[in-house]
Amino acid sequence: MTMDASNSFISTMAIYSACAILSVLKSFNTEPRPFFVADLQPATKCWNEYGSPSGHSLTSASLYFTVWKLICRTYRPSNLLKYLSLSLTILIVIAIGVSRLYMGVHTLNQIFSGWILGLFIHILFCDILNDELTTFVHHVHRYSVWELFWNKGTISFYTFNLIAFFNFYFGETLHPVPAEWEPQIAKNCQHLVRDEKSPELYNFVAFCLYLTFSGSYFGLIVERKFFNTRKYSRFYETPIWKTLLRCILIVLICSPFLICIFTFPKNYHWSVVVMGRCVVPTTLAVMELFVVSKWIFVKLGLANDHESTDEELELELIANLTKKTA
Repeated sequence: MTMDASNSFISTMAIYSACAILSVLKSFNTEPRPFFVADLQPATKCWNEYGSPSGHSLTSASLYFTVWKLICRTYRPSNLLKYLSLSLTILIVIAIGVSRLYMGVHTLNQIFSGWILGLFIHILFCDILNDELTTFVHHVHRYSVWELFWNKGTISFYTFNLIAFFNFYFGETLHPVPAEWEPQIAKNCQHLVRDEKSPELYNFVAFCLYLTFSGSYFGLIVERKFFNTRKYSRFYETPIWKTLLRCILIVLICSPFLICIFTFPKNYHWSVVVMGRCVVPTTLAVMELFVVSKWIFVKLGLANDHESTDEELELELIANLTKKTA
């Protein structure tokens, strides 16, 4: 909790959009992983998910660069600290991509395509849509139910869902897995436990993480419309020790959901497992963070409890928009 509501929401939109785009593109690209078509022994993993773009490269680039830029806009660090942190961010993103290449689960072009798409998503949310999304978050409490659930953002959400469900039900029929891949996969995976689920099932399971964006959106609406915490717009402006305590408290608040994610049994039908290990706990966790975390921090004295008036909030909105040039 080191950023205001609008920047936190933009960060979640970036990573969730990356998950949606990843799932859809893998279904359309149907590009093999290295161990599908080339000698790669011993293979480190063996499953039938398509390879392009690299999910780790895409999501790491979109999330880490977005968080970096939004934090810089919030705290306005010195140029030295700004570029040192950027260098560290770049090194982390590169290391993640190289690790996927080293493990033999992606080709270089799959990793590069992930980085390029991740940077595009970063630019989309931090620059192209930043002003519109920041204004939307600040004015959520003013919108009607119809405006909240039928706008450009929600229409995009519904569209991605339609595409993902279409790919799940018809993707394997429209572009089946090439039969010539099977001998090479069997050869590379002979010493591993092989998961033979459909590639479209893997894509859909990955897409299910995008569904949990609804928790962020519902949480934002509830917090802005029904909780009287919108006025604590500067809650994150505290000494570093309070910021660290908030981070620790977030882990504690989310711990029941994390436990569910890591301990939910895997021996049920895949749909039950996905709901129990991903959709339900993740949706509830992000919703809880957006709804009650600020209220808890204020009550515990871990947040800046300055109460902004409506006029001050509008001035803060204008100030936030001008930070875009950072």
